[in-house]
Amino acid sequence: MRHVLAAARLLRENKSLWAPAIAPLSAACIAYVVVLVGGFWAVVPWMTDLGSQIGIPDPVGWLAGSSVYAVLWLLVSGPLFLVVFGVASIPAWDRLSHRTETIALGSAARAPLKPSVLLLDGFVRLILTGAALLLMALCGWFGMGLAAAVVSGSCLLFDLTAPSCLRRGFALNRQAQLVLRGSQWPGLLVLLTAASFIPVISLLLMPLFVVAGSLMVAENQSKASAPFFEPVE
Repeated sequence: MRHVLAAARLLRENKSLWAPAIAPLSAACIAYVVVLVGGFWAVVPWMTDLGSQIGIPDPVGWLAGSSVYAVLWLLVSGPLFLVVFGVASIPAWDRLSHRTETIALGSAARAPLKPSVLLLDGFVRLILTGAALLLMALCGWFGMGLAAAVVSGSCLLFDLTAPSCLRRGFALNRQAQLVLRGSQWPGLLVLLTAASFIPVISLLLMPLFVVAGSLMVAENQSKASAPFFEPVE
């Protein structure tokens, strides 16, 4: 929570952080609208036709289909979208993360990994994202969408802190050492989970969470011992 408040203050006081957030945020909003509208026109007409085949009037079928789609989107589809966009937008958030550290710390970490390591890291993240999507599709209904939100929040915790970790030479296999090192990550996880219940709000809050995650990772690394955290390429 402390890093989220600090991130809000940085974003409010430093307009230079707004520009790096605009492109990925705009892409997220456009993709969200496209997926939302496309899914609506794919699901609702199909359910209306299905209802008409069993004698349900089209207006009733359309209303029922719309209601079902709204429930699907809020409980499962929204968090699913956040997970997919979270892993896909990792490179896009690096500029904001870099700028955050430059303002807050005076300089940004830069210990780049080899291209082969970055490719492998991206491949592993995609595999884990696929597993998370499957888990959410199968179990996301439990607790009125709480299970899906928890999975989504957990994925976002690592996806939105990935730019800061990768610039320090820590791929996914060692990222937990930085992210889970301190005592602030549970609060950030709770906020990410709560935001997953309202996809539109969570999209708009992504820059805030990226800045907060960058501050948290930088602080956690400063507390770590050098031998334990020495990057391995």
